[in-house]
Amino acid sequence: MPNNRLQDTYCLLGMPIHALTAQQTLSYIDVSASERDVCFLSTPNVNFFSSSLQDSAFLESLIVSDLNVVDGARLVWLGRRLGIPIPERVAGASL
Repeated sequence: MPNNRLQDTYCLLGMPIHALTAQQTLSYIDVSASERDVCFLSTPNVNFFSSSLQDSAFLESLIVSDLNVVDGARLVWLGRRLGIPIPERVAGASL
């Protein structure tokens, strides 16, 4: 599933979001590691959104990330209200 193989990519508040479960995220990371492929992982939450509005370089880092999984419950709720099928919060600290 690494790089160029993600199907569930959405735009939420101007940030690219991958609608994955924690298990799918771990599988992505495992495959990247086994293939010795770089995996730039970001875990957006409300603070990321705020920072991306104020800092274009920060926003660019999200855009170029290989994987952006939602770490904030508020973003999960908002995404679902907007019809984005975010299955769950994927906490960066838990990964």
